[in-house]
Amino acid sequence: MLNKKTYFWLSLAIMAAVTINLRAPINSMGPSIEAIRAYYGISSSVAGLLNSIPLIAFGSISFIVAYFSNTKILFIALCAIALGEVVRSFCGVGGLFVGMALMGAGIAVGNVVIPSFVKKKFPKNAPTMMSVYSLFLNLSSILGIALALPLIDALGIRLAMFVWIGFALIAIVLFYPEIKNHRFSRPKPKQLATKSLLANKNAWRITLFMGLQGFVAYCTFTWLPLIIASKGYSLEYGTRLLLYMQLASFPVAMLGPLAISKMRERYKPWYMAAICGMYVVGYVMILLLDSRAALLFSMVCIGIPMGGVFGLALLFIAQKSANTAIAIKLSAMAQGFGYLIAASGPFLVGLLHDMSEGYTAGIFLVLIVAILLNICGIFTQKCKMVE
Repeated sequence: MLNKKTYFWLSLAIMAAVTINLRAPINSMGPSIEAIRAYYGISSSVAGLLNSIPLIAFGSISFIVAYFSNTKILFIALCAIALGEVVRSFCGVGGLFVGMALMGAGIAVGNVVIPSFVKKKFPKNAPTMMSVYSLFLNLSSILGIALALPLIDALGIRLAMFVWIGFALIAIVLFYPEIKNHRFSRPKPKQLATKSLLANKNAWRITLFMGLQGFVAYCTFTWLPLIIASKGYSLEYGTRLLLYMQLASFPVAMLGPLAISKMRERYKPWYMAAICGMYVVGYVMILLLDSRAALLFSMVCIGIPMGGVFGLALLFIAQKSANTAIAIKLSAMAQGFGYLIAASGPFLVGLLHDMSEGYTAGIFLVLIVAILLNICGIFTQKCKMVE
């Protein structure tokens, strides 16, 4: 029997190892997208669809996660991520899409299971641990963005995509104790029946908030380096700005959920309006200004909500769920429908680029969604417990 301290650190290590795999392999595609497009000879809309495929998988797979044992399905998910990284790297243009779908399916499971994992393993420290989870997500994003182009320069497209399998293998090894002693073959424990959340307006508020923030985030990860490059800068500079944006998100990802959980109720709507509104400020600056100083400041404005908003969405799932069973159902619903909303973003921006041969229309689209996110965030913060 593990003592409490060992149990805590083992649970934290598992959470960290799984989380590192949830962003880096797909966020590395943003800086790499032009090289991939040229290598495989695909259009901008098809390249945008490539980054939408994991999000479609996030949405599709999220709905069924609640019906399986968390231990069993998370192990399968890690294997799917590793297999997907092999297939997308070495099986041609078709394998590129199939591999992204496999990875998306595996990542979808992690996305859904981790909030309920936190609710179960750290019931008295949910805000703190959601901050830690959000921190590791941002670290994963930073690794993906920072290493994407250097890996392509050093290894070429295929090996650069394949190298991320190392993180999946580390997670599988660390997760191995969870499948010992026949845990893997045990059936899922029976839980109290819970009613469907589809008629719950508070659940839908959280779901819409998750979807809108994902739309803005994945449009940013996929297209921002190329948007910057279209202003006369190099793709490397655009990627560097994306990395700066992610670094700006780091402290907010860590402190945001803690800050709002300790804030007086009357100040919370103002906090939501301020943090979501930074997306609008950042994209207005990108639309209107071209100087290096303005673009750098816009990265700070976008990085603040990039780090804070996703962590708040996860915190809402954990905090506004009446129990663990509700938490995994709400997580599945919010991330299922939410990521289907988000999946349309990279594709639509790519399509608008093909139609207009520029990024202005795509920036306008992201701006509109950012404004809707601001409004939705205020109402979501006020919603009651989901039961």
